[in-house]
Amino acid sequence: MPNHAQSLSSQSPEWYDELVQLHVLAESGDTVAAATAERWINSDADARKVWEDVERTCDRVRADALPTSAN
Repeated sequence: MPNHAQSLSSQSPEWYDELVQLHVLAESGDTVAAATAERWINSDADARKVWEDVERTCDRVRADALPTSAN
């Protein structure tokens, strides 16, 4: 696991996948993943930006999956 206190630019490219995985786990109720992600995004502005982008993408996917009402 990368050192989340480091700048993302100094980490391996896998940081993005790890952040997305933490998001999925946190959304599924994993409190350890949620706490890990919170510490990471509170200490790294780049991680926070990516986290917010992932949240927006998930919100769009959920909205697109909702059934539309037929008039």
